[in-house]
Amino acid sequence: MGNYLDLFPKIQYTLEGTDNQYPNYTTITNITYRIGMIKEVLTNFAAYTKYTVKEGETPEQLADRFYGDPEAYWIILYANNIYDAQYGWPLSYNDFNAFIVSKYGSIETAQTTYHHYEKVITRENITDNITTVTRFKINQTKIADSMSVDLPYDTYASLEFSYTAPATNVGGKSIIETISKNRVTNYDYENQLNEERRSINIIKNKYYPQLIAEFDKMTNNIRNASMRRLT
Repeated sequence: MGNYLDLFPKIQYTLEGTDNQYPNYTTITNITYRIGMIKEVLTNFAAYTKYTVKEGETPEQLADRFYGDPEAYWIILYANNIYDAQYGWPLSYNDFNAFIVSKYGSIETAQTTYHHYEKVITRENITDNITTVTRFKINQTKIADSMSVDLPYDTYASLEFSYTAPATNVGGKSIIETISKNRVTNYDYENQLNEERRSINIIKNKYYPQLIAEFDKMTNNIRNASMRRLT
C-alpha cells in the first residue's frame, strides 16, 4: 500500500515563537481525518477484540499478524485514537527509561519525587469473598494553616499509614474496611500510563477488505481535492 500518510491532505501549521504579523509556516500532514467506517465498527462490541500489547510489539507487527499486511498499522492506530505512534504506543523497557531520563533528568529522580498522594480505601466483603479498592487523590498537607482541624478534609499527612475498622454489617454482608495512604512516584505514575496503553482494540480481520476499500475511496477523493472530513 505504501505509506498511507503520503496520501493525506497537507495543512499549513504556524510555528510557535514567530511574529504574528509575519508568521512562519511549515507544511504538515493532517492526520485528524478519519475513516467513517472505523467509528461505526467501534460502536459494535462484536466487531473488535481487546488485545494486550506485549513488550516490544509494534503496530506494524500486529497489523501483519491480524491483517496479513504490516502497512495496515494505520487501522490499529486509528481504532485506538493514537496520533503519536511513538509516545501514544506502549514504550519498550529501554525506551521507557530513556523517556524518564529525558523528562525527569534521571531514573533516580523520578523514583524519589512524587506525582500525587492518595487515600486508599480497601473493602473486604467477607460474606462473598470480594475485595474492592478505591483510590482518591488528596493533598499532601492542608491547603492552608487556617483550615479548621474539625473540617472533614483528608490529607496525606493527616492519615494513618493503615487503619482497619471493626467489621460491620451492610445489607446482610460482613464488611471490613481499611483506610491507608500512598505516595505515587513520578516513575510509577508514568509506568502506569505506559501499561494502560497496552490494552488496545483490534478490529476483526473480516472488516479489513471494507476498511481498505473505504481508504482507497477516501484517498482518491483527496487526490481529486474533494475529500470529506470525518471526525
